[in-house]
Amino acid sequence: MSFKKILTKILLLNTLLALTAFSVSPAVSTKPTSEPELPFAKELQDTLDNGLKKYNGNGISAAVIAPGYKAWVGVSGVSHGTTPIKPETLFDAGSITKNFVAALALQLVEEGLLALDDPLHKWLPDYPNIDNTITIRQLLNHTSGLYSLQGPSAIRPILKDPGRLWTPKEVLTTLVGKPHFPKGKGWRYSNTGYILLGMIIEKATGSKISTELRNRFWKPLGLDSIFFAVEEALPGNIAHGWIDLNGDKVLEDFSVFPRTALHSLFKAAGGIFSTSEDLAKWTHALFHERRVVSKESLKQMLAFHSPIANPGLAGYGLGVQRFTPRIFNGLEMWGHGGNSPGYSAFIWYLPEYSVSIALITNREQVDEFYLWLINDFLSVIKSNLKKVP
Repeated sequence: MSFKKILTKILLLNTLLALTAFSVSPAVSTKPTSEPELPFAKELQDTLDNGLKKYNGNGISAAVIAPGYKAWVGVSGVSHGTTPIKPETLFDAGSITKNFVAALALQLVEEGLLALDDPLHKWLPDYPNIDNTITIRQLLNHTSGLYSLQGPSAIRPILKDPGRLWTPKEVLTTLVGKPHFPKGKGWRYSNTGYILLGMIIEKATGSKISTELRNRFWKPLGLDSIFFAVEEALPGNIAHGWIDLNGDKVLEDFSVFPRTALHSLFKAAGGIFSTSEDLAKWTHALFHERRVVSKESLKQMLAFHSPIANPGLAGYGLGVQRFTPRIFNGLEMWGHGGNSPGYSAFIWYLPEYSVSIALITNREQVDEFYLWLINDFLSVIKSNLKKVP
């Protein structure tokens, strides 16, 4: 299998094609004046600029947080027309939302509100095609066997009525097909599992998931540029998302459609908008600074299930993907990918280098742009930093 095809499968993992009382430590500035600029910042910026030119890309935003340096943020390209991508531009982060939701679930476990082995029937009523003995752990690590809302099954209702406000109950009773396998008997990525998780979290806390995320994570960590679609008002500085809807190799502006159906349908499976800098800050707080969940909870999140049906992933924990090192410059990387109509995104933590990265673009990618740019970007990181002792 070619390198391009392998990387394409990575991106397709989260593609919709049609699309975390425990408190964190106070925010710590990632830009203290005493810290120097990242010495290879120009190389990173050149990689973004050259990648867009070489592969005819749209727009991209990236952020790198390395200990001892100021956080670096680089942007290139446009949102639409001549409107440039800026550091403060927001993008749809897609399934990266799952990483936040998993961390939130683990906090609730720490508080005794949830248990990883709680069955669905403890929290929710029965739904068609959903085994009510599936556990929270199995929802988190995608071993539930549940039918996944993605591809045509997701895009059809979205395009049919983009302005429709879906309730989770409506989604589960009308759009979920038969399971792929019995619970615990395999691995298959499932957006449906995280929709259920969102419902459980709201039942356990008595509040909206967006409220819990903002009060527990975004406010304490100073992540002021993250928003939860539908439940929160979105600012106007959102990059337009581009996607080939008709298979004619012509990109359409998906932003002309209302976001209501898309994000109410997926909700906890993919509802976050963010800048690259805030995604990188989140990644660093979770994995490096370890200010989000307890040591034991992080250990649970990093208990990777393998093998899984994707050559680009070496394992999947509780809301955390482990990427295949041999594909990504030999790098050990934890994080999550996210695709939504018109957008592609990644967050990565490189434990061997103590570096956190976010890379997001306003084009749903299955072509050379972004596939090759990822490794070009990671090569700059690897060649300029030393492994931590």
